[in-house]
Parts: sequence; C-alpha cells; structure tokens
Amino acid sequence: MPDALPGCVRQSSRTGQGSRRRGSASSSGALAPVRRSRRGPSPPQLSVSSSWGFSSTLAGATLPRDMEHLRRQASLVALASHGGWEALPELAVDRGTQRSRSIDVALIRAARRVAIITEIWDWFEDVGASFRSIDGKREALRTLLSDRGGDADAWAVGCLFVVRRTRRNAALVSELHPLFAARFPGSPQAWLRALGDPHANLPGADGFLWSTRTGELRASRLGRIL
Repeated sequence: MPDALPGCVRQSSRTGQGSRRRGSASSSGALAPVRRSRRGPSPPQLSVSSSWGFSSTLAGATLPRDMEHLRRQASLVALASHGGWEALPELAVDRGTQRSRSIDVALIRAARRVAIITEIWDWFEDVGASFRSIDGKREALRTLLSDRGGDADAWAVGCLFVVRRTRRNAALVSELHPLFAARFPGSPQAWLRALGDPHANLPGADGFLWSTRTGELRASRLGRIL
C-alpha cells in the first residue's frame, strides 16, 4: 500500500459544511477520527439498577456517539477493498492549517490516477452547504495526490454521497428529487460496480447511494450517466 498522503494530520475539522465538524490538526502525519454533529441523536445509554432502586451507567457500555456514521464508513471500506481501492478515512485535505476540512473516506487507485471523495450523511442540516463543499475538496485532494506523481490535473476525482436511508432522508430526497438528480447525475449502478470491481471505470459524474439500516449500499433512482 502506498505511504500515507502528505498533509494527513492527527486530527481535522469541518466547518460551514452543514455539519459543524470540530477537531484540531498537526503535521505529524497520523490520522484520527473527527468529532461530528451530523450523525443525528446519540444512542441510548445502557444502565443497571441496583437493589437500592437507583440506576447507574455501566462503564464502557455506551456506543460511540457517531456509531451509525462509523458503521457506514466500515461498510464502504469493506466493499471498496474488493475493488482495489486504498481507503483513507477522515483524510484532512488542507495543508498548513490548524483546522482542516476532511473527507469521510477518500478512495485511491494510484496506478490509474483515480480517486473518490466519499461523504457519508446520516442526516442533513444544510443541504446547500453539503453541495458547496464538494468542489473545494476535490481541488484540495488533487493537490495532495499530485505528491504521489504527476500534475494535479492528471487525477480524475469523483464524488459520491452515501446517505442513510431513514424516513426523513427518503422524504427529503423525494421532495427535492430534481435538485439531487441534477447534482448527482452519475449512474448508481455504475458507482456500485466501480466500488466493488477492480476492472470497472470511475463513473463520469458524481453519484448518490443509499445506505440501509445495516450499512449495505443500495442504488438510488437519481443518476443515469455511466
């Protein structure tokens, strides 16, 4: 596997992207998860009642607050491993800054000079902000990838939205179908093939996939461009 990208930082944050992700950065080259607030409600805590009638939280019994998000990251990385992708979760893309934007999972095929910016959404706080964040990250990732060889423009970088299929999210996408279809015209079937098949090409347009309750990726009905 290639060395970690230059510019990866110990922690990173995202701000102004509809999710208020917070963190900090250093130049050590290590990667670490980022706290986020777009994951929706926190999971319930497990507790035990004593014989005296009070309830106390079991130490270590609660799941991480972003567990639903983590499940989807893990599912995506597992699928992409079959497609020959190098996965870089929570990749910080801004050099020389204490507060960097980050990509939920960056997928790299270095030999073919192709990459995917994968953004995973459990819920949308600001749809427009989530759309606007894509192009800036695309250019920042190209700059990082150029350190692996070739000009930044030599890299083809696609963007994929993976969205948790809840009633709220399904209703939102249905109501705004023309908007989402215009922003993500890539064929969902082509995107699924590209993730899991090492011989499949990167689709020619950004894509949108649903994520089920178990984290499995499913095709949406938005895009048609192969």
